[in-house]
Amino acid sequence: MYTKCELFTENEDLWDRISLERGIEIINKEDVVVYSCELSRNYYGEFLFLTIKYEDDIINMWGLGEHSYREKWIDYFNIDRGDGREITGKVPLDIAIIMNQIIERKELGKSYTLKQSRKGELYELLADIGDEDGAASMMDDYEDSLERRLLEEDYDE
Repeated sequence: MYTKCELFTENEDLWDRISLERGIEIINKEDVVVYSCELSRNYYGEFLFLTIKYEDDIINMWGLGEHSYREKWIDYFNIDRGDGREITGKVPLDIAIIMNQIIERKELGKSYTLKQSRKGELYELLADIGDEDGAASMMDDYEDSLERRLLEEDYDE
């Protein structure tokens, strides 16, 4: 059974997303412990990944990176629940080190200049009304027909 984590507002919990400022506020809370903070890749791009613990909740956060499907810099954190394996054998991290990594990624994002294409906009719409995995699957499955259709619309303008 799903239980809401008290760290997040109803809206944050619903959309599984928090702003960068809110993420910083959360990791600086006295009763939040950060167990990992690393730059890594997933299916969508290279992001900063954090794992935190608040009371009995384990939360994974990822963001501050270039999202290859959305074709834009993600300047927020996606959030999801962990099961505890993420922190097994790990020790809490120093908040100053974490903040340095966040500041570095935030500065890198300021230099991001790629303009989002119509394909990126379509993916973003599908991901926001559904989920990232479903949108990626649809984009992959229909890539050829989407490319033709989007190119035709670009040509018509």
